[in-house]
Amino acid sequence: MRFVFDNPADRGRRRPKNHAADVEIVFDEEGPLAGLKLVGLALWRQTNGELSVTLPARKLEGGKGRDFWFDLLRAEDGPDAQERIQRFKAAVLAAYDTHLAQARDRRAS
Repeated sequence: MRFVFDNPADRGRRRPKNHAADVEIVFDEEGPLAGLKLVGLALWRQTNGELSVTLPARKLEGGKGRDFWFDLLRAEDGPDAQERIQRFKAAVLAAYDTHLAQARDRRAS
């Protein structure tokens, strides 16, 4: 599994304010997901300058005008379920830092 980061502005597309990158998860290891990718993740710059990761989600109507979002990437039930999601988001951010460093190195060469 690897992460691919895409800046829509690099292809001339406009992007919302504070949008840093779109993220794809590419499954390149053997198994039933080999050759597939999961899209819908994004990196957003918060007002304090830090980055946050949003996961694919679906908007559902909760009735009485209350909508909510159902995250499509979820941890299995267990006492550390939320921690697993946080570890995943941290891995995305670490991969993005590596991606940015490699891009800087390419420009400096």
